[in-house]
Amino acid sequence: LTARKRQQHGHQLCKLGLALVVIQMERGLRRSAKGWTIQNSLRGAAIPAASYAVQNLLMLHAYHHIDFITYSLLNQTKLLSTALFVYLVMGHRQSRMQVVALLMLVFG
Repeated sequence: LTARKRQQHGHQLCKLGLALVVIQMERGLRRSAKGWTIQNSLRGAAIPAASYAVQNLLMLHAYHHIDFITYSLLNQTKLLSTALFVYLVMGHRQSRMQVVALLMLVFG
């Protein structure tokens, strides 16, 4: 692996570790995994995943036509719009920790 790939893998492992810590703090890993099925997971992720895919295609097109700062700002809206769709479409409210994380993304 190249140094860049190793660094990317390291970032992904850090994100995974942080996500597991947050899950453990909120509900516990065992409790969160109880009753989990691939069907429910896919059903719940279909709309946000489709939205994310469309946004990625539009962002790729926009990358060639707008300046970097505008592109970066628009790129950060993907996570916010996904959280909004989860609330509007599925009716799931975000936890306090998730809201804090979203606010940190917006204002950080």
